Amino acid sequence: MNEFVEAIEAVLNTHPLSQQILQFLIEHDGAMDTIDGVAKCWVNSDAVAVQSVLDCLQGVGVVATQVLSSGTYYRLTTNAEIRAWLKAQYSRHLGAQRALATSNDGWPRND
Repeated sequence: MNEFVEAIEAVLNTHPLSQQILQFLIEHDGAMDTIDGVAKCWVNSDAVAVQSVLDCLQGVGVVATQVLSSGTYYRLTTNAEIRAWLKAQYSRHLGAQRALATSNDGWPRND
């Protein structure tokens, strides 16, 4: 798994959109969409940038594709070991982000 971890972290550290895509997939387990759907609905970016990042995420085993008659759809990998590692890493990461976004009294900030 270490070789996967290093490759995954390299992609996540190199491509900011990869973090947004992964966060969406972790928060919406079972989500699946086309390049255009990912670009417009998941990360509000252009399809060319999203295609490049999805290719990188697919290359390291984070994203899988499913080809249907209506097109190619992207989703979180079905590899149980990678999914468990991603969810463990991102649950900690998302928890830290939420803690930073909350004031001392527990109410969300409006910064």
